[in-house]
Amino acid sequence: MGHRFRRRLKALSVATHFPSLREEGVRSSNVRMFTDDIQLSVMPIGGKPHKATGFTVEAKGGVEHVNRAIVILKSLTRHDRHGWAELLSDAVEVIARQLAWHGRAVHEIVRNEEDKEACRLHSFTSRRLFHAFGRYIQIIPKADRDLWEKSYVIVPEKDIWDVTMPKVLGGYRGYRAILWWLARFRHLGPLFFQDELSRQAWPAHYDFQRYVRETKFFEAKITAPWGWNQRDFSQSNWTEFYLFYRVLQSKWAQAMLREHVVNELNRLFKRLRIEAKIVVRGLPTASEIIAIRQRMSNGDISFQEASDACSV
Repeated sequence: MGHRFRRRLKALSVATHFPSLREEGVRSSNVRMFTDDIQLSVMPIGGKPHKATGFTVEAKGGVEHVNRAIVILKSLTRHDRHGWAELLSDAVEVIARQLAWHGRAVHEIVRNEEDKEACRLHSFTSRRLFHAFGRYIQIIPKADRDLWEKSYVIVPEKDIWDVTMPKVLGGYRGYRAILWWLARFRHLGPLFFQDELSRQAWPAHYDFQRYVRETKFFEAKITAPWGWNQRDFSQSNWTEFYLFYRVLQSKWAQAMLREHVVNELNRLFKRLRIEAKIVVRGLPTASEIIAIRQRMSNGDISFQEASDACSV
């Protein structure tokens, strides 16, 4: 049935990627670590929780509508999953990864030419993509126009599913600003320092240790909404309490991201007239994590108990 469905799919309108922009996507080590860490354990890997033993996923709705929802979720992931927990975990993980990398996840809604209610999602690059007047406009770089045989694409907004970073986590622009700032500073020092070292000359009156320390403080400040600890579990830069406080902040941010993606999926189902709703139970919610953090701050529970209670 899946093969017949794919044969009847309408062709993609958008260009999925731009090979000429790959160099622009080269990431600093800071950005790579940050984006890898914030998407880790947003959902239980493979749908199998480590701590949240009561984790369940339910799809409420009629059989026909639930099956349409399954087709949507399966189009988001390459794995052949059967259980709802595994399928949703993979789908949310894919979207969370795209949001972590770009602050935005865009998909074209490709409908079945014979059955307009049957559709799938196809991911494509958010670069050179603009939204105006009820349409999405994709400007194709000059170097890639021969590949795609077009210079631009205009798609009605009804055919695009556009998910951006939630506002409470900075929104698209705020999150992109974090990535930009993280990319500015290098662990090996500023460029002039690296140039001097390449000529085997140590810069006079330059305190490299202070540069490292101030850089770490700045990175901690701009990533505070995410609670990123820079993979530093020592107590040289922060106290034990503040380290665990940031750990719980990161759990809160991941819970917010998880809830945001699930809500966006349910909104998409409603938009596509799919009368099905995903209900997740057994994972710590963002509000629950705030309450757990307050209990830790009050000394009612230990650091480890708080961390375990917030883990998936």
